[in-house]
Amino acid sequence: MAGLVAKHTTLKLVSGSAHAAGQLAWEGRGKTPGVRYTGNASIDDFRLDQESNGERLLAFKGLLAESLRIDSASRQANIEDVRIFAPSGKFAIAKDRSTNFAGVMRKPAVAQNDTTSKTTAKAALADSEPPFDVSVERVQVSNGELDFADQSLALPFATLIREFTGTVTGISTQAGVRAGLKFEGRVDEFGQAKIAGSANLQQPKVFTDITVSFRNVAMSPLTPYSATFAGRRISSGKLSLDLHYKLINSQLLGENKVLLEQFTLGERVASPTAINLPLDLAIALLTDSNGKIDLSVPVRGNVDNPEFAYGHLVWQAIRTVLTNIVTAPFRALGSLFGGGADKVDAIDFEAGRAVLAPPEREKLTRVAGVLKQRPQLRLVVEGRYDTRHDAAALRTAAARRILADRQGIKLTNESDAALANFANAKTQRTIEALLEERAGKDSIDKFKDSHEKSTGKPVSRVNPALALIGRGSSDTQFYEAMFDRVIELQPLPKDALQSLAAQRNAAVLAFLKTSSGLEAARVNSKASAEVKADKASEISTALSLDTGK
Repeated sequence: MAGLVAKHTTLKLVSGSAHAAGQLAWEGRGKTPGVRYTGNASIDDFRLDQESNGERLLAFKGLLAESLRIDSASRQANIEDVRIFAPSGKFAIAKDRSTNFAGVMRKPAVAQNDTTSKTTAKAALADSEPPFDVSVERVQVSNGELDFADQSLALPFATLIREFTGTVTGISTQAGVRAGLKFEGRVDEFGQAKIAGSANLQQPKVFTDITVSFRNVAMSPLTPYSATFAGRRISSGKLSLDLHYKLINSQLLGENKVLLEQFTLGERVASPTAINLPLDLAIALLTDSNGKIDLSVPVRGNVDNPEFAYGHLVWQAIRTVLTNIVTAPFRALGSLFGGGADKVDAIDFEAGRAVLAPPEREKLTRVAGVLKQRPQLRLVVEGRYDTRHDAAALRTAAARRILADRQGIKLTNESDAALANFANAKTQRTIEALLEERAGKDSIDKFKDSHEKSTGKPVSRVNPALALIGRGSSDTQFYEAMFDRVIELQPLPKDALQSLAAQRNAAVLAFLKTSSGLEAARVNSKASAEVKADKASEISTALSLDTGK
């Protein structure tokens, strides 16, 4: 047996003893003579090592095949039950991503002479013989171990799956037969792994439907994977996975569900394949108030495509999910907002004002509520201003306040400044005085001439004598236009726009800290910025999220 293994493989049969107990019968009559065997067979203390390095590849303490029936005449073999006791194996990925199973089978030697005729003869013989049908009703595995190692990562990784048990049913060489399987094992000290499903073992690309589940797996040992793909170590966390592999006619429909508990990343590790994204922010966005991250990662592809690589597809899917999250964080939290998440990242103000309107207060209340469910997140507020709309509004407000003050009108709030009475003689005289102050003594005559040309109508100015008894001009349109010119000439302080943006910022911060119950440490501000608003009523202060790291 050892010589046969060495002839066809690069493996070394280290140990193993075979036993059989049953009835053997020879049938020489008929067209097809043959041998029948009915009984049991077993192999004890079996071990196969790799010839190159002497490392164990596959071993088991015992294998027992019960109710074994072999008929060479009908070319059939059936086994009701196979039991494998304490199997152990090793699966290793080298730095070049090759596995320890690659190259196990030796290439058949080909004679130098007459190779064509020998090949043709063998092919003809194979075509003339019907296939040997083999079926196994059930294979049971108990107390197994799988040693796994991956040297291709930025930090080499190894783990051992223990207490591996399970069953495979319905194994057959017949086309279209689907085998069922169910296994479970222990990962590290308290983790659990399960595999269940069914597959066409002869043609797995035609049909495979298998779910692989991991529960309560400590994440620190998975640092080599996070280092390779994320460029970071794993500080802490527990992992649960549901990986659903469904193949129908070479089309992969994978649904992967990931649950991380109390997951944190540690220091950086140099890796050329690491993703370049703010991962701390992504984790904070995904982590709920119970410290859990619940993530779905669908995977699609055609396994017949020469470029197909399942690991690459999974990582690309994760990369896409993370990219979408960090580039649109409020949308990523959409379910927590109950809809309309794309509108809560901007708090709108009216031009020239820093007063929070009730609808914007509602937005901030919703934002604060979501932040309470994402304790690792911090809100950053950026006050903004629009040069065109805000400057015009600030000049208007300033001119109206001056107009009211010159008339001795005491304003109780900012909005009262808009209530100028342009039919009032005192108002008209004050407007004329303001224009002269800003544009010179002849400015009124010049403006009168210009207005008459643009409207095609003569202007009737207020009579100073009649103004003393309260009678003003009936041409209110003229004085409204003159006041617009006064507004245009109204000077603004150099930092008026930046100051307005800062006031808006302060209004948002004050509301969040006093009215929403959000901790002060979780709200911060950044320098003001200019924005070009479409509407004077929608000059937004921007909200963004970070982790404070």
